[in-house]
Amino acid sequence: MAIRRCFIGLVIATVCVMSIWLLSSVPQATAETFKFTVFNHITKTEFFPIADVEGHVIVPNIREGAIILENGELGWTKSTLTIDMIRGAGSIDMYSTYTFQDGSTITLIVKARSRRLLRVFH
Repeated sequence: MAIRRCFIGLVIATVCVMSIWLLSSVPQATAETFKFTVFNHITKTEFFPIADVEGHVIVPNIREGAIILENGELGWTKSTLTIDMIRGAGSIDMYSTYTFQDGSTITLIVKARSRRLLRVFH
C-alpha cells in the first residue's frame, strides 16, 4: 500500500514538473504598437426611427478610406458601424478592417457607450 502511494505521488510530481517545463518553454507573445493616420468618409448611411421611445434611432453606417502607418506603409480601410441612440445618447458598435498592400489585414472592433454621441439628433 505504501509503495502504491509513493508511486502515485511520484507520477503526480512528474506530471507537474513536465507541465511547468512545457509551459515555460512556450515563447510569450509580444504586442506591437504602431501609429497611423486614417482618412475616411461615409459611403453609406441610413436612419431608422424606432417607435418604442421618442428620439430613438438606429443608424447603420459604412466608411471607406485610406490608412497610412508612421513608416509610410499605405493601406485601405473599410468600417461598418451601427449607432443605437435615444436623444443623442447610446452605443456604437464598429468593425474596421485595414488591408495593406502586401495583403495583410488588421481588424479592429470597437464597442462604446456615450451620454453624448451626436448633438445634431436631439
